[in-house]
Amino acid sequence: MRTALTLAALLATSAAAHSHSWYEPSCCSGYDCAPVDDVRMTRSGWYVESTGETIPYGDDRERPSRDGQFHRCAPPGEKTRCLYVPANS
Repeated sequence: MRTALTLAALLATSAAAHSHSWYEPSCCSGYDCAPVDDVRMTRSGWYVESTGETIPYGDDRERPSRDGQFHRCAPPGEKTRCLYVPANS
């Protein structure tokens, strides 16, 4: 049983590391990025509903997403460092 638990823990750790492998170090400290589904287009930029922030189009914080989803990077309680935006959005 202990071996199964150890294997499960290793697989979970590996999956977490892999899921963050394409985030840029300046955006993510290995835990500051996560997929979000509350981003919408406005005239002035990407509006993140949960934070009330608008990231202007072409802003340095706007990055291309590699998995077709929006991802927001920010330490808890802080403003967005990076917003990964899917192509064709």
